[in-house]
Parts: sequence; C-alpha cells; structure tokens
Amino acid sequence: MNEVNFSGTIDEPCAGDGSISDCLSSLGHQGNAYDINPRVSVITNADALSIGSAENIITNPPYGPAMYPLLDHWHKITSGKIALLVKLNFLEAQSRTKYLTGDNTPIMVI
Repeated sequence: MNEVNFSGTIDEPCAGDGSISDCLSSLGHQGNAYDINPRVSVITNADALSIGSAENIITNPPYGPAMYPLLDHWHKITSGKIALLVKLNFLEAQSRTKYLTGDNTPIMVI
C-alpha cells in the first residue's frame, strides 16, 4: 500500500463541502478548512491565496489557469508537504513542468 505520512497540521484550502477535511479529521489530523465559497458552516470563508502559512496542505485544487497562482502561493507558505488530488494527466502538460521538477519533484504518485 502506498502511504504518505504527515507531521503537523494539515490544511485544506479548497475544501468545498469538506469531504477531505472530514476524512482527515476522522483519522485524527488537526488543521483548517478554507474555501472561497464554502458549502458547509464549519469551513472558513477565505480565498486560498489569502492563507498566510501552513504546515501541510492536502487538496483537490481547481483545474485550469486558476490552479497556477494557488500552487505558487502554497509552495511559498507551506513548511511541510503538499498533496494534490489531481487527475494523472496533470503530470503531462509542459506548462506544469516547474511544479514537477527540482524542489517540486513529487515524492510519490499514487
């Protein structure tokens, strides 16, 4: 089984209805959930670009051009790991090379 271990809090900056946050909470992880248009009251109404710092991030980000400013921001503010729940074809686009090489090389693709 492939597994990624996290140390510290895990934030979900594109929480939507809170499914990922609920799963993380049920596994005992602490963190915050944010969304620009939250669908449930326990999620903080905030733009993902306004988050000032995070130990770790797990999220299913929006696709398309909106994703790139978010990824740039998260790489600057995150001290731990970033886990993106994306379609496999995310790895194929040349426009995403900077998110997949150097310091940003994925440690695991599951």
